[in-house]
Amino acid sequence: MLIHELLRRTADLYPSKAALIGTKRCVDYRDLEHSANTLFRVLQEHGIGGAAHVAVCVQDAIDSVIALFGISKAGCVCVPINPYIKQVRFKKLLEHSCAVALIADARLLERMEADSIPDNVKTVLATNEVICTTSGASRSTSRPLEFDPNGKAGSKREENSIDIDPALLLYTSGSTGLPKGVILTHLNVLSASASIVSYLGNGTADRILNVLPLFHSYGLTQVITAVYVGATLLLDQSLIKPRQLAAAIMQQKVTGLPVVPSIMGGLLDLDSHSYDLSTLRYVTNAAGPLPAAWVTRFRAMYPSVKLFCMYGLTECIRVSYLPPDEVDGRPSSVGRPMKNVEAYVVGDDGLRAEPGVVGELVVRGSNVMSAYWRDAEQTKQKLRPTGPRGEKLLFTGDLFKMDRDGFLYFISRKDDMIKTCGENVSPVEIEEVILRLSGVAEVAVVGVFDEIMGQAIKAVVTLKQGAQMTEGDIVRHCAKYLEPFMVPTIVQLRDFLQRTASGKLNKGELLEAG
Repeated sequence: MLIHELLRRTADLYPSKAALIGTKRCVDYRDLEHSANTLFRVLQEHGIGGAAHVAVCVQDAIDSVIALFGISKAGCVCVPINPYIKQVRFKKLLEHSCAVALIADARLLERMEADSIPDNVKTVLATNEVICTTSGASRSTSRPLEFDPNGKAGSKREENSIDIDPALLLYTSGSTGLPKGVILTHLNVLSASASIVSYLGNGTADRILNVLPLFHSYGLTQVITAVYVGATLLLDQSLIKPRQLAAAIMQQKVTGLPVVPSIMGGLLDLDSHSYDLSTLRYVTNAAGPLPAAWVTRFRAMYPSVKLFCMYGLTECIRVSYLPPDEVDGRPSSVGRPMKNVEAYVVGDDGLRAEPGVVGELVVRGSNVMSAYWRDAEQTKQKLRPTGPRGEKLLFTGDLFKMDRDGFLYFISRKDDMIKTCGENVSPVEIEEVILRLSGVAEVAVVGVFDEIMGQAIKAVVTLKQGAQMTEGDIVRHCAKYLEPFMVPTIVQLRDFLQRTASGKLNKGELLEAG
């Protein structure tokens, strides 16, 4: 099955079921299918098809979803781009992606400078107009583009794609330089989604609230999994304050909530007795491991909610999950590999590591990306033909250990490991200790250059409102629970920590700050 075929199947089964609920409108599955057909027809009329790359840069989440399925119908590759991206970076991504067309908000286009769109983009489709461009030519409005709820399929048949054809070009949330472009096929996306809906137990009764951006895999996966089972997806990225989020869950009778650590931290600061979240069936986390102390606190505050601690990365969407009935006994684990995925830890020799030994996590499965776009060297490093039948395995670049029962524990990004005084130190272990302090809201630990130690350990901490704490208090707390070489020698208190567009802590910024 292909991504757009998934939508057609669900629209046939549940035509009048609410598919998407945005901040201003609601779209049922019939409307979503017809609107995708309208875009498909417009792409045909502009000669766009045959695996062409089409960039999507819109603020309206429903338009983003329509674009995803319309582009799939045309046999093209969807390239989601952050609509709040800076113009210089925007142009670089359009150039690097080799996009021949761009779907964008009219207001975004109006704000852009004349040279913001590179010559490789021949057609620009605005959400309220179509602007045709050719290299060096001025733009001229040709006719309105409206997503027609009564739209029918284009004059031509949908492109004859197969499931190993590329469907998405997703850019990673790189904090410095140009992020890597990950090519995901229809098979990658749908095989991962099938496993996810299986362990989450998703169905037509689910109402999933997605506050995550749709230009990264975690947010985009919510779209696919909802359509997979005919669930209702609520889309509102403005719900960043914990009280607003809790109120939306109550008002909309939300059953599923995907979060990143920063959102989880906000939920933990709520007075759980003031909000009735009884409709909430599950919460998932995948953008970064949750501190064990947070997991324990969440379980105490919301005992009826199933918490799925997961691990994934753009290059394969999702790898593992911790069953909710294992959370209390293994709060620092991200679980076992999900169905149809094999994952294990290897040492520097490439062989499987013994239980408890730290090494790099490798992943095998139909969810693994096909390549990095225009980066043969990185592709060669990440995808290596070392599988049991010569198939390519994904070397994640993340350090893990696996216990004797097969449960995985995230240690650190390979590049994040701190080498100090001849010892390898996991920043996660230090962060866990600092977060035990009741006044600490967030913490990020990095290694910075030091002539004597090699790297000095730096902890950057934000405090909860009203908390009184000094850098010395944090150092003394660490000295109480950590070995001397693991105690931070630099501690900074800040009002907030910068994050990438996908919600991850921007540790690169901490290094640049010294």
